[in-house]
Amino acid sequence: MKKFNNHGFAISGVVYSILVLFVFFLAAILTVLASRKTVLDKGKKEALEKINGQNETITYTENDYVRNGLIVHYDGINNSGVGHQTGISHWKNLVSNDYNGIVQGGAANWSDKGFVFDGMGKNYIKIGNDEKMYLFQNGSQNGLTIEVVFKYADNKKYQTILGNLEAGGYAIENNFDNNTNPNSGRNTFSFYPANASDYTYLRSANDNNVTMKVVENGTEKTVDQIYSISASVSPTGASMYENGEQFLISGNVPGLKDPLSNTIFVIGANPSGTIVNSGYFHGTVYSVRIYNRALTAAETYKNYAIDRNRFGIYDAHSGLE
Repeated sequence: MKKFNNHGFAISGVVYSILVLFVFFLAAILTVLASRKTVLDKGKKEALEKINGQNETITYTENDYVRNGLIVHYDGINNSGVGHQTGISHWKNLVSNDYNGIVQGGAANWSDKGFVFDGMGKNYIKIGNDEKMYLFQNGSQNGLTIEVVFKYADNKKYQTILGNLEAGGYAIENNFDNNTNPNSGRNTFSFYPANASDYTYLRSANDNNVTMKVVENGTEKTVDQIYSISASVSPTGASMYENGEQFLISGNVPGLKDPLSNTIFVIGANPSGTIVNSGYFHGTVYSVRIYNRALTAAETYKNYAIDRNRFGIYDAHSGLE
């Protein structure tokens, strides 16, 4: 058997020491990378939670929404102004004593976070016929924003969530009647300008379904879809956000005008004069907010984050709810 001399042992010792140091160095690198990944994952999760308003340590209220320019605010969680009450026949405007919503056509039907519409016209909510509440134009393009949080119970017909398009005004609506219609299955923001030939609308890009299917950890999950719509018009353009996704018309928007003075603004149906006769909404409306100005993108996202937190809107992109 060949024996190592002292020189051989010295070389072996050096190699062994280098190998040990390399192993320790590699272990340290892997530890640092693992720690960095944990920090990054945590940071990403916290950022998503912050953006989407889903931090479980935060409980938002109706007072946390943007207040500047807010004229009308109906909130299903605080429908009376002093908390949630069932059976009441009005929806309190939390901003002032003007424009309280009055239940029409049947008994009030409240869920724990909103008002439930039957889709047959037996119940809808009348707000009023004061043109100032609609557009706040008064001869100038000051802008407006209307925001609504809602959920469909079916998608079988034309439905108006809220609005008034009587020779003026605006509405949030959809049309499921005709699959060849470009609006079919899409939430739309319609507004009626002074020149009727300029009538136009914004619509969401994708068909909306009563339920939405997503896959989590290999398991398909069916989620009731709640929509948060924010629609604005200003001298520089019009935009609509659906659950944080923007659909934009840029450039000058034709001058708007108020609806006819003898008509009404309605939640849950399409008004015709002082009555309703079509577009009956079947589903739940959780919140309505009307501003006398166009909100900024940052303000819109802030309100959407609060809607997500308070009404449990599911976001398939982030996986948070």
